Amino acid sequence: MKKIYTDRQLNFFEEQLLLQVRISEDYKILDTVLNDKSLVKELAKDLPDAAVGRNRTSAERILRMLVLKHQKQLSYGDMARQLNYDIEDRWFCRIDKAPCFKTIQNQLALISEQTIKNINDRILSQARKQKLTNGKRMRVDSTATEMNIHYPTDAGLIKDAMGVMGRLLKKSGIKNNFFKNIKAKLKKPLALLRTIGRRNKEVAKEVLSEVAEIGRQAVDKTKHLKDKFIRHYRGLLDKVVRQAMQVSKGNLKIKNRIVSVFEPTARAIRRGKAGKPTEFGKVVQIQEDEAFVTGWQISGVMKDEAFLTEALKKHRQLFQKAPDETATDRGYWSPENFELLKRSKVKHISLPKKGKLNSQEKLRQRTYHFKKLQRWRAGGEAKISWLKRKFGLRRCLNKGEDGFARWVGAGILANNLIVMARLLNG
Repeated sequence: MKKIYTDRQLNFFEEQLLLQVRISEDYKILDTVLNDKSLVKELAKDLPDAAVGRNRTSAERILRMLVLKHQKQLSYGDMARQLNYDIEDRWFCRIDKAPCFKTIQNQLALISEQTIKNINDRILSQARKQKLTNGKRMRVDSTATEMNIHYPTDAGLIKDAMGVMGRLLKKSGIKNNFFKNIKAKLKKPLALLRTIGRRNKEVAKEVLSEVAEIGRQAVDKTKHLKDKFIRHYRGLLDKVVRQAMQVSKGNLKIKNRIVSVFEPTARAIRRGKAGKPTEFGKVVQIQEDEAFVTGWQISGVMKDEAFLTEALKKHRQLFQKAPDETATDRGYWSPENFELLKRSKVKHISLPKKGKLNSQEKLRQRTYHFKKLQRWRAGGEAKISWLKRKFGLRRCLNKGEDGFARWVGAGILANNLIVMARLLNG
């Protein structure tokens, strides 16, 4: 049954142990912040409302476990072990007996991205009331968060899709001789691609065409099957085969290219980094005020210009006014965005123009406030690095589109709570 709150009763041993354990000030402050009933009720909306069945973990505990998991970057198994032996974490999560990792996974999987955004808005409202932020400044930046997939090649994707289909057929008890020796059929061409194909492009194209033909035959051999999972992977295999055939003919520019059969929504993101020019995942747009991440948006491609309008709208929603100062990089430039900021009565706009500057633009970009805000904007890079290193935004380990959104949102929420605790702690 659905539960919102739980009265935690410590046994005698835990009461004595807590007397010997020093609870950190950050935990005490976070405990006070998360005591807000509106936060718990917001999360409880995602929990199924069943009148019968076992009692679920309370919404209060689920919220605290979500924050703890992303603050310490724990896997589900590690978190279950952590709660078993760490009395401080158990005190924070308000549990007397640690649940198994599967229970934690199932409960956290119920939380939606919109719920996390609503909880984050309520926490920012608390911060505003306590004068930790006033919304006078706004900066926006974008980054890429990778999905947990291997480096994609067209031949490798065909192999992955056929491997999954073969396992599904075996599990369903459907006999299909074509998939019986599929590994043997692909072994030689894949070995050629790894060796000779790396040095000889003509050989690579011929072998890729051969692998694509095997994939096409697999699609034809399973067209009569009605199992929804087999149909799903057959559709993905068909798309991968088509894009492999285009590549073998020399067409390298393919729109909405599939880079993983396990994460079909992942996209190849070209950012031009020296160590990693291409990342495979999604773009995360991030907006901040003086201290907190106030909003974020997830998309498959870099659309910086379009996000600035949404960021300004979100800022007004949170603070009931436009920011006095706004700073971005040149990726967000457009004449429409500049005019929008001027109409919104933003006093100081630090929005570098793309392309060649006229004399008026040169003067604008040499002013004291423009340069000062650009220096502050550079701090957004540090914030993104902090989110990636400490809160898991470098690589998402959740599966699926909803899992990705929950991972990013929970990481940002955990960051904001830590910032709030440290500001309150001085």
